[in-house]
Amino acid sequence: MGGTLVVNDLIQAGQVRAVISEQQNIKTAINAFRLKYNCLPGDCYDAVTFFGGSSNNIWRGNGDRQIVGTAYNSNGGAAGGQRNEPQQAWRQLGLSGLIEGEFAGHGQHGYGPSHNVYYDGEYQNAYPTSYGKNAGWTISHSSSHWTTRWIEGNFLGLTGHSTNHPWGGATLLKVEDTHNIDVKIDDGRPGTGSVRSLNNETMNGETGRCQDSGHLTVLTPAQQAAASYNLDGTGNSCSVFFLLK
Repeated sequence: MGGTLVVNDLIQAGQVRAVISEQQNIKTAINAFRLKYNCLPGDCYDAVTFFGGSSNNIWRGNGDRQIVGTAYNSNGGAAGGQRNEPQQAWRQLGLSGLIEGEFAGHGQHGYGPSHNVYYDGEYQNAYPTSYGKNAGWTISHSSSHWTTRWIEGNFLGLTGHSTNHPWGGATLLKVEDTHNIDVKIDDGRPGTGSVRSLNNETMNGETGRCQDSGHLTVLTPAQQAAASYNLDGTGNSCSVFFLLK
């Protein structure tokens, strides 16, 4: 019994280290992209010049330094077909050689960056994670949907796949793991600092919450700052987001 617990603890610690390593590697790639091309992946206005046009599934961003919104073709027309800046971000990072993998550049499931995950064993449009199947890393900006309440600016997120709750509604991580990640690299609080975590909008019951603040869309700034992780919670109740500076 004791040996099993030790093994489980080692596995859990390894998963936490893997998530920390993955997010740092992606951040490093994003920073290297910015220095090399003088723009952000997905938002890059000259992406067509750097990586080819629509025949290569490349569309340009608007260059406002926010990785969100519609991508465009070389003539300024909206790309359509879920070809938005967050979807393009992974494809441009892949084509730059700064991360491994080949990415579609357009979404297949749901709405927003959460359909950019490693889903059913196939790349849809995002960087896979070692934390679990049907999950992956997302890139986007807080100006969309209810992440505005908790996250400011561009972010890197780790979530599960969901067609119904795409913006972190598909929770992935255990509360204890998310708390440990936050403690190791930030302030250990879900609503402040550079690491943030959200409650599932539809999650009910104290044991199902990632943090103790309740329904996130009704929080005041003071409640957000005071929120703490629900360490008595059970199950995989958290999505975690890392702010991109």
